[in-house]
Amino acid sequence: MPSIISRCCVVLLFGGFLSHSTVAENQFQLTTRSQILQEGGTLTSYVVLSRQNGFRFLPPHGWKLVVDETENKIILAPPDLSARISFTVFWQKEARALPVESEVLRSKVLGRFPEATISEEPCYANDQKGIAFDLKYSPANDVNLSTRLAFIPFRGGIVEFNLTSKTTDFVKHHLTFGQLLNSFQVEPPASSK
Repeated sequence: MPSIISRCCVVLLFGGFLSHSTVAENQFQLTTRSQILQEGGTLTSYVVLSRQNGFRFLPPHGWKLVVDETENKIILAPPDLSARISFTVFWQKEARALPVESEVLRSKVLGRFPEATISEEPCYANDQKGIAFDLKYSPANDVNLSTRLAFIPFRGGIVEFNLTSKTTDFVKHHLTFGQLLNSFQVEPPASSK
């Protein structure tokens, strides 16, 4: 039976997130930022601008990028469509970063994927520590899928990263997923513009 502390964390962590309807329309927008490298060449990163924060990242080379403003989500897919990586931003009412509680997140993940086998490990997005869950499940006959969900807290919310592919293709996308996480930075709005 979950403890009182765990239940309170659930309320604080997920009950405190603001729905998109409380964020002004068109406040989740994608822009690019170029940086000239000392070694030569230009590095182009993407920045998702919102009213509260900027989220900077380097997309995987050659992957298609789609912005879903209604869900505060970025979706990335390789040309062969063998995987999908997305990240979704959830805001909370409090401005400070809440701790990410493993049991709370595990319960939420198992609620979404009740038939999955699950393992857990720490993960990092640039200098932020979070928790990742690897899941294996079969939503339809003869289809085995694997998903890695990584939860990274930031001041004002949490970001959920999701890598999903057929289980047979899953390992080949680990490096790409890790590179995206390592490039991910949360910035105050003023420095994102």
